[in-house]
Amino acid sequence: MVGILFVVATAASLLSTQLTTSTSASDYLTRVSANATQVKFGAISEFAAALSVVLIPAFLFPILRRYNEGAAIGYLGLRIVEAVVMVVGAVGALLLVTLSQQYVNAGGPAASSYQATGGVLQGIGTWTFMLDPLVFGVGALLFYGLLARARIVPLWLSLWGVVGAILVIAAGLTGLFGSFQYALAVPIAVQEMALAGWLILKGFSLPGTSAAGAGTFDRPKPKVST
Repeated sequence: MVGILFVVATAASLLSTQLTTSTSASDYLTRVSANATQVKFGAISEFAAALSVVLIPAFLFPILRRYNEGAAIGYLGLRIVEAVVMVVGAVGALLLVTLSQQYVNAGGPAASSYQATGGVLQGIGTWTFMLDPLVFGVGALLFYGLLARARIVPLWLSLWGVVGAILVIAAGLTGLFGSFQYALAVPIAVQEMALAGWLILKGFSLPGTSAAGAGTFDRPKPKVST
């Protein structure tokens, strides 16, 4: 389930980015109005990604707390914050749809009064896009550091995640103070798909797991009375 959620979160987030490109265009009010349905589906995709982001640490918590409960709680909390940032960005895009339609209907000189509000809503989308890698990166650093210590997935996979988390934090910082470097986010994106595949096919290497079902705890055998 966690492996599938990693795939859903990544796919939904990428889809949302593609569907809401008109919100960052120079003539965004006109383009958002013309592509309102597309932007709405983009917002729905972002909501789906946000839900997946919260469910991942929720499902992992019973396992991760065995190794470090504080880190497990911190990871859950950071992913909730990340989901909130994503939801704020999605709501901003939906509000921009409403504003853009009013802008087009107003026409002429009256339309200029919508520019200031539109700029604020566009700014919400821009800054949530820049903040998300920072929150995600810190949470990922905590998560993969915990996995590296617990050794419930291969160490190389955990260390790859640690390096990827550091790079995506760097990407978020470059976005805040300069130009977002997309290349820095590629390693963690590929790593999470590799982790998802591992979890789907292999599961966690937990104490008491059986060969027939990696990642599942053995149930106690019933007592037989004689």
